Amino acid sequence: GEPRARCASGKTMDHNQELWGLEEGFVRDWIDKGRRINRTDHAEKRMDERKVALNDIKYALRSGRIVEGHAPFEYPRGEHPHENQHPIRSFCAYMKESGRFLVVALAYAKTSHGLSFHLITVYWKAD
Repeated sequence: GEPRARCASGKTMDHNQELWGLEEGFVRDWIDKGRRINRTDHAEKRMDERKVALNDIKYALRSGRIVEGHAPFEYPRGEHPHENQHPIRSFCAYMKESGRFLVVALAYAKTSHGLSFHLITVYWKAD
């Protein structure tokens, strides 16, 4: 199935939706160039708990689609809801090996050195 249809929560979380195609391309290029994606402690724990490898995350970001977009202070999930200082996008991709959809939440941050990406969390989409 189409990731946007399969993975969307049904709620309106469409921050800057008109830019999602460009953002997907930018993240794809970032991954293809081997650039770093920072991982929060929370993301590291969830990767371990949910048995998600870094290569799975890279694949999901490279081949997936953005299914949700959250403005700063509007991300409703996690240990500190609505405290995100940066925009967050949830990418979703079908993982052939497991036959499941993987959701990867990624924050975009502007720094003095340019843009950086931070993995917020990762989870398998429930059927």
